This record gives sequence, C-alpha cells and structure tokens, in this order.
Amino acid sequence: MTTEQIQAALAELVTAMMGKGIVTPSAEYTIKSQSGSYIWLWSSYDTKAFNGEYMHQIGGDTPAELFSNARAYIDAMPSPEQAAITRHMGLLAAVVEHGREHNLPDEYWAASGVSLQAMTDNLLTVQP
Repeated sequence: MTTEQIQAALAELVTAMMGKGIVTPSAEYTIKSQSGSYIWLWSSYDTKAFNGEYMHQIGGDTPAELFSNARAYIDAMPSPEQAAITRHMGLLAAVVEHGREHNLPDEYWAASGVSLQAMTDNLLTVQP
C-alpha cells in the first residue's frame, strides 16, 4: 500500500468511528522494527469508547488484514443509540445497587429497579 492509500484507509476508519458516535476519533498506522504493524483507534480521553479505554490496538500480518480487522472491530461496536441505552441501564443498575447496599428506603430507588426491569424485558422481547 502507498502512503496515500494508507491515509485514505485511515480516513475511512475515522468516518466509520464517527458513525458509531465516537467523539474526536483518530486512527494511526504503526510499523515498528521487530514487533509488527498495528492500527491504533483513538477517541477523546473522557469518552473511553473502546471498552472503557480511549484507545484500542488492532493487529494483523498484512496491511489488508490490519484494515479488515479494524473495520470489523468498528462495525461490531454498538450504534450510538444502543450505547446510550447500555450506559443508561448501567446507571439505573448502579442506583438500585447503591440503594440496596446502603439500606435506603425503597421509595428512593425502587422506581429505578422497575425501569431497569422494564428496559431489560423490552430488550429481550423486541427484535431489531
């Protein structure tokens, strides 16, 4: 691959990450002596879009495999809507857990538990 082709492929990865709602995405192609080639995917430090991290390393044996692996990883990421639902459910679960752990009266956290259960039921029964 030429430098221009690599830059174009990196730009496509950045566009795909933007489609997944990643804030300030960036992609980097790294070749190191005696340690292989990698693609690094980056998001803003406060977003941590890659399983709680702000960067993710993709490996492969050839440039084509690297870009294919990176694209597959991005494609498998949740949509912005699904990511928001997952974050929301996590927050609701944390409220319920906090209320139970600290023996708070039910009226302070039980509604969150009902909402969490309804969202879970909905996700299990509604087909995409």
